[in-house]
Amino acid sequence: MNASSPLTLEEIRSAASLLTGRVLTTPVVALHGPEVARELGESSQCYLKLELFQLTGTFKVRAALLNVLALSDEARRRGLVAVQATMPSRWLSLRSRSARVPRWS
Repeated sequence: MNASSPLTLEEIRSAASLLTGRVLTTPVVALHGPEVARELGESSQCYLKLELFQLTGTFKVRAALLNVLALSDEARRRGLVAVQATMPSRWLSLRSRSARVPRWS
């Protein structure tokens, strides 16, 4: 995957395969109501992906895990460092633990 080019369907399917069994499959629900119609238009449809049910409560757990899984053997041996007291360090800690990569946070 190249960050400067759009994802291909094959890359999306590959990522989904790597994530299977490692992150929760979260629900998608339709959002209805007069506010949706007023803000988005009468014929609009709005859907919510409920990633708040992930262990960290966010969608970023997926990207963190994919990055941990992409580490070389040498990088895995060196481990990970999360230098924030915010959500990204929680994602790294959780995902590196599940991938058995040493971490310091």
